Amino acid sequence: MSGRASRRVRHDAELLPTRERFAQGDIVRVVEAIVDVQGERCWPYRGLDTLERMERAQTINRQERRAGDKFHDLFRRAMLDRLRAADPTRLPVLLNGNGGRAADGDEAARLVVLSALDALGGLQTETGSCAWYVLGCEFPLVTWAVSVSRGGRRVSKLMASGILLSDLQILRRYFGC
Repeated sequence: MSGRASRRVRHDAELLPTRERFAQGDIVRVVEAIVDVQGERCWPYRGLDTLERMERAQTINRQERRAGDKFHDLFRRAMLDRLRAADPTRLPVLLNGNGGRAADGDEAARLVVLSALDALGGLQTETGSCAWYVLGCEFPLVTWAVSVSRGGRRVSKLMASGILLSDLQILRRYFGC
């Protein structure tokens, strides 16, 4: 036998998600096999995100999905998704017209995200809050809807879907998708 260990393929029964995981939402099998730390090939499952589920249900189109994904990517690049220590090497950006330098990297992404939130009406509005938490932080839409209240009334799941749809349409125009 050669010096390399033979690679086994795991049986499907070993990879099935639990009932509790199935209860959390839609999941699909990854297309390409991956090799785990023990050198075994497997085809794990992954959860569908909100935009992917909406596109599959044809409640949004490809351009709206692209706009939502772009907002999410910029949000992650701007490092707005988690609490982290500040980068001590980062220089502050001066936003005045005279003598200010152009922003780049994560600072540029941060400025684009904040500008997009302004286009949505600001973070204090339902549309801005939905974009921040659902598109940016990847909260489930229902979780966001339950956590948001205006004047003592809860936002229904249907109303939350409508808010997210309007966000995606505004972001599609904003990003030119």
